Order: sequence, then C-alpha cells, then structure tokens
Amino acid sequence: MRPEEEQRQGDREVEEDEATRLDREHLQRLRRSRQARVVKLSVALFFVVVFAVFVIGNSEKANVDFVFVESAVPLIWVMLACAIVGGIVGFVIGRPGRQFRFHREDEDRRR
Repeated sequence: MRPEEEQRQGDREVEEDEATRLDREHLQRLRRSRQARVVKLSVALFFVVVFAVFVIGNSEKANVDFVFVESAVPLIWVMLACAIVGGIVGFVIGRPGRQFRFHREDEDRRR
C-alpha cells in the first residue's frame, strides 16, 4: 500500500471508531431514559394503588359545601373528582415543550 492509501484507511477506522462511540453513547442515553420511565411508571402505579385503597376505605357520605349549595356526597366521588382535577392541572402545567423562557434569550439569538 502507498502511504496515502494507508492514511485513508486509518482515517476510515478513526471515523468508524468515532461513529461506534457515538452509537454507544446514544444507546446508553436511551437505556437511561427508559429506566427513568419505568421508575416513574412504577411510582405512579404505587400511588394509584394507595389512592384506590384510601378512596375505597372512605366511601361514607360527607357534607360538601359547594359555593351556593350544600350536599351530602359520598367521599369516594369527592376524592375522585379532586384527583381528576389535580391530574388535569398537573398535566397542563407540566407539559413538556411549554417551558417558560425569558425574552432576553430570544434577543440574544437574533444578534
């Protein structure tokens, strides 16, 4: 082989090694994000089960004072309604991609 061909061969090997390293790093990030998702799902499932047991244990009626009306409602419905409203509010507030950004960052990008 000529020295130029050897140099090209060496460059290809370096590029392949770099690509392999980048692939491994990407796979590690994917693995970590999957593990984080599993942990979050497990914790959420635990809380759902605890909440279900708590709600079932508190199924007696309670007086609930709505703004203009008072009513005797089973606690199970009050707790479920609160959980649903809380879930909706948490979802709306915590949606990914809807993060608060300062206008200053936008001005810096334009420059």
